[in-house]
Amino acid sequence: MKPDVAIINGLLVDSKSIYPAVLLIRDGKIVGITQSLENTPQEVIDANGLYLLPGAIDGHVHMMDPGHTDREDFTTGTRAAARGGVTTVIDHHRTDPLCLV
Repeated sequence: MKPDVAIINGLLVDSKSIYPAVLLIRDGKIVGITQSLENTPQEVIDANGLYLLPGAIDGHVHMMDPGHTDREDFTTGTRAAARGGVTTVIDHHRTDPLCLV
């Protein structure tokens, strides 16, 4: 399967080490991690001098939605999280009315 995008020359950070790697992406998902680029995809991103990090999880956010959206709401909060590399948020229960599961 030929990737759509390759990110080259970056340093991949995983749970055990940091090493040079090529990330291969297809349809917005990582489909491979290699040491060299063999098939040239449609787009190549040069990450020279940059770290390639996994998406972060923020397990305690206060989106204040519903109830106090003058402070923050789900749309602005998740946009800010994504901008900072956070791919998953777990909302704290501080809403009005109280959301019960």
